Amino acid sequence: NTPNLACDTGSPVPTESPIPCTGQPLTVNLLTDNYPKETSWALTNTCTSVVEQSKGEGSYSGAETSYVETYCTPKAAYDFTIKDVYGDGICCGYGSGSYSVTYGGEEVASGSLFGSSATTSFGACDSAPTESPTSPPTNSPTTPPTNFPTNPPTEPQPTKSP
Repeated sequence: NTPNLACDTGSPVPTESPIPCTGQPLTVNLLTDNYPKETSWALTNTCTSVVEQSKGEGSYSGAETSYVETYCTPKAAYDFTIKDVYGDGICCGYGSGSYSVTYGGEEVASGSLFGSSATTSFGACDSAPTESPTSPPTNSPTTPPTNFPTNPPTEPQPTKSP
């Protein structure tokens, strides 16, 4: 293979920099059983009811194959649901499949024997806004300010110049 050269300078064309994850990294590790097309999963953000990531039935084709998929997800609460359309999970009658999910570097779900489906909840929705101060503001003064003087000054007025 010949390197892709930019402007005949002899330098390879730079590749794009990876975009840093500003949320939480989430990794799904799946080892399929003998019937991988039966397996599907969905990651639902329970704070917004949005399905953030999913793999539908038929997405996996390799029997007893390891799949590792990493996503950048918003910090939130989630339900991870894995399904097997035949209803026998991914272990042990027809192969030795398994799965695990890590969120923010911590394992939050794993298994293999689950029948038709298994759901695991993890994470947290953003906390409520900060509470208002516990003490109310102080009251205004109870005595009104004194009034302006009612009598004119007693000092003599300045004289006019001649």
